[in-house]
Amino acid sequence: MANTVKNVIRHILEYYFIQICGYEGNDLHKIVSEQNKPLFVDEVEGQKPNYDRYNIASSMFTYMNDSPVVISDGFNYIDDGSDVEQCKKVFELIFTAMHQEQHYKIMMGIED
Repeated sequence: MANTVKNVIRHILEYYFIQICGYEGNDLHKIVSEQNKPLFVDEVEGQKPNYDRYNIASSMFTYMNDSPVVISDGFNYIDDGSDVEQCKKVFELIFTAMHQEQHYKIMMGIED
């Protein structure tokens, strides 16, 4: 189930941010993973930082393709067994990092 969710999320991210908004895949990855890294890393005092959400976001961007001529053969596919709820949270955080919270809420049917 998590793989299906990640695939749908990847398609939405590609369509919205690359095709509609015009971002390049590498720029999108840089904005989310570098400039907004604290959103995706849980830090608890006295413990090692938890990079689970950061790693999920990075894997989503790895599979994104900003070139329509490339065919994905699944060669780089990794089944990491991600939790569905965690994937959905990362999806939300990506929209937050890109200052697109309102679009996320509309898309998800969340009313203010």
